[in-house]
Amino acid sequence: MTTVTHDDYTVAWICALPLEAAAARSMLDRTHSSLPIPSTDSNAYQLGELNGHYIVIASLPNGIYGKVSAATVVSRMRSTFPQLQCGLMVGIGGGVPGKSHDIRLGDIVVSKPAEKHSGVIQYDYGKAIQDGQFELTGTLNKPPQLLLTHIGQLEAKQMTDGEDALSHIVDEALIRNPNMQERFSPPAQHTDFLFHSSYRHIAGEVPVSRPDANLMNNKKARHWIVPLARNPKFVGRQDEITTLEELITMQDSPRKIAITGLGGVGKTQVALELAHRIRDRHKECSILGLRDVNPAEVKEQVKSYLSSKRAGKWLLVFDNADDAEMWFAASHTASPLEDFIPDCEDGCILFTTRNRKLAMKLAPFNIISIPDVDKETAVRILDKTLAHEDLLRDTTTTATLLEQLAFLPLAITQASAYIIKNSIDLSTYLALL
Repeated sequence: MTTVTHDDYTVAWICALPLEAAAARSMLDRTHSSLPIPSTDSNAYQLGELNGHYIVIASLPNGIYGKVSAATVVSRMRSTFPQLQCGLMVGIGGGVPGKSHDIRLGDIVVSKPAEKHSGVIQYDYGKAIQDGQFELTGTLNKPPQLLLTHIGQLEAKQMTDGEDALSHIVDEALIRNPNMQERFSPPAQHTDFLFHSSYRHIAGEVPVSRPDANLMNNKKARHWIVPLARNPKFVGRQDEITTLEELITMQDSPRKIAITGLGGVGKTQVALELAHRIRDRHKECSILGLRDVNPAEVKEQVKSYLSSKRAGKWLLVFDNADDAEMWFAASHTASPLEDFIPDCEDGCILFTTRNRKLAMKLAPFNIISIPDVDKETAVRILDKTLAHEDLLRDTTTTATLLEQLAFLPLAITQASAYIIKNSIDLSTYLALL
């Protein structure tokens, strides 16, 4: 029997509600045993196959819905299952009856591009104009080309095929899952006034595709070189890290991104945690260095290598990029570092800097600011680094100390180290400070 791996799954199915996930699982032809999931992936998966397609089903966190939650789930899923070719968001929507399209609860709606729309419309993204009209100012991306070509086949079959395959499929699923019949069965005929008896539904026509084994075996080698180990006591800054990861891994991601903030606010720690997450979740991405090269030539060789296709996907981090002259002003002995910045569609450069003006030059309009004051994160850092509950019982002293330290992570970490080394309490340290 062939062993199934993460690379065999090509279709992602996202469910917002437990009700939808239950229906999705019942439609699988067969289920698969679970596979090991990285510790960095908190998603819960159901694996199986449908009409020969290997499918991975994931649910949004219970009670946490919306596009941000869905994007986070998909980001983790793509890291764990790297060969996914398309993702489906299948859910229950309200009816939208209109003069031209009478859509009611119970209808099956499949989106496709039409006129100036991409197929999926964010209805609340736009601006109000005169006469009470609403003008859309942005659209989402189109569905994958693979699905669009087969939607045409579905429409053609709907015109010529008289068999109502959907009812047969639903009936079979309910027979396999008798405990679902009461809740998921269609309403009794005398209560159903929404459909004509001639209404036709045609079965899901996309051919099965398997990843090319030779392509899998010839993956580019991934490189990793970071001089600092992961900080096991890192806390906070989750919103900023999530935003950075989404920027770096999104399609058509920006080539340059900058992290700005005061000295000691945690820019390096954010970049370090981000680098380790990229390594864990995005297996094809390198964070690399070159060995056995002439130091005088290393910058040019790094640029040449990272600018080529053979480097694959990569993330390059420039920490403490604070000196504008070093980046843009040439000297009699060296060219400015700007001349050695590689340029490649598959690469992303991340700068950390205290100099916001320099950040605007290095990564225009792609700047993530680390807040100067985050009281909640400051308390968590102190708690994590001290690892002693008794020291934090005096909340007044704790609050005063954190205020004196300006809530800066670096200052809090240094204070914790001194307190632990000298076996003193917070009041004593505050008096010394």
